[in-house]
Amino acid sequence: METGRRLRRAKLDIGYDDGQFAYRSKLSLYPTPPRGRVTLEEFETYALARLRALREIESAVSNHQTAKRDGLIQAVRKILKSYLPLSHPEDDDYQENIRRDVISHFVLRLAFRSPKDRAWFVQWEAKLLSFRIEMERSEANVVGEFLLQSQDLRFDPVPMDEKKSLLDQLVKTCQSCSNFHGANKPSQEQVLNTQHYRVPFAKAIDLVAARKVYLANGYAFVREDDLINLILNAYKDRLYQDLELAYRFFPTYSDERIMPVLDKLSLAYANSHWAPPCATYRASGGGGQVTIRDLYSAEFVGAHYPLCMRVMHVHLLREHHLRHQARIQYGLFIKGIGVSLEDSLEFWHGEIVKKYGEEGWKKNGYAYVIEHSYGQKGRRQSYTPYSCQAIIKSDAQGDQVHGCPYKLASTKTLQKIFTESGIDMESQEELFRLRENRHYTMACKLFFNLTHPGARDFEMNHPNKYFDESVQWDTHARNEGKEV
Repeated sequence: METGRRLRRAKLDIGYDDGQFAYRSKLSLYPTPPRGRVTLEEFETYALARLRALREIESAVSNHQTAKRDGLIQAVRKILKSYLPLSHPEDDDYQENIRRDVISHFVLRLAFRSPKDRAWFVQWEAKLLSFRIEMERSEANVVGEFLLQSQDLRFDPVPMDEKKSLLDQLVKTCQSCSNFHGANKPSQEQVLNTQHYRVPFAKAIDLVAARKVYLANGYAFVREDDLINLILNAYKDRLYQDLELAYRFFPTYSDERIMPVLDKLSLAYANSHWAPPCATYRASGGGGQVTIRDLYSAEFVGAHYPLCMRVMHVHLLREHHLRHQARIQYGLFIKGIGVSLEDSLEFWHGEIVKKYGEEGWKKNGYAYVIEHSYGQKGRRQSYTPYSCQAIIKSDAQGDQVHGCPYKLASTKTLQKIFTESGIDMESQEELFRLRENRHYTMACKLFFNLTHPGARDFEMNHPNKYFDESVQWDTHARNEGKEV
């Protein structure tokens, strides 16, 4: 026991110099690793706190899609105060909070270095930084220090005299800017009071394509808001590069003190997405597991299946067949909701033989694949259902129907589903906005909230989680004697 305590108090040398700490600003792009020493306990607890903050921010963004922006900002402030506090620079604990912030960021870089984990980490680290910028916009010096960190983009403030000489052109480009939307074009005074920067043309290609900038002599004249977006995009690009470097380095690195901690952090992210519920679904209002009767119930499927699984289910009943990847995704899903191996075999057999007959069922080894997924064949490993992240990455082509409908389905198809689900046009527009911005899980969560009014809050990142929450909502409504 004493050995364990000594191990927890052991320090890792990360080159951090307490007297010359390089990070001063509340807003950081984390250009270089911290230098110095950190205890193993700090190494783990700082990173876990940051991981919890990122996950709760993800949940808050999902839950506030149709709410006012102020409500979201307040929710994020509360999260950061709990897990990643950054006090005022004059406070005694300011440098310690900065140190905690930087160390936790770099520890999570190591934990999320694997290609399968990077996208989520990069997305929400960038989102965290964007929220911090928004919260600190009233502090001019804070944002100014942040912009100074990004001088690799090569930008310079546009002097007032030059803005006045280009005023007509800048007014025209500002008409397409988000905070100038409306019936009337922005006033000259508004444009003059908006900080602009001169950025090399090649660094602002997306803004040029959107006609949000004025071009002259190889430079784009970019508003501060759009400049920050450019910086965030560059930050994400560099994060991906740094994660790739960490991934290549670590196969040759082994430290029995920290490797278990990094593995634990990665598993904490992966395993928190979904776990089988403690209690089985009370099928059709009665007792027991999900049965074949439930699988053939249009009411059951329409009420509790997320769109990705509903699309595959409907295709299977119509065509009596699914391509391999869809069979795997849908088969693991129904396994996860509680369908027994025997019922799963009977269900699949009943559909497949309608198209291929008994000979086709046996010849193509459908039964073996199902038994294998339940851990009864092959290596006898019981496989878990696919997460949202895995489904989104599995693009379907041609007549394939697996993957995420919010990403792959046609607008016409989704409009039909939304309308049949009783979703009003304003909410449909919000769903399509999320789709266009590639926020597929947020769109799925919004669809859930619209079709399950009053449901409790949860993080939407797994189709089986969607099912579990839908069942709990339905059970609660029935217990309350409400119509569902």
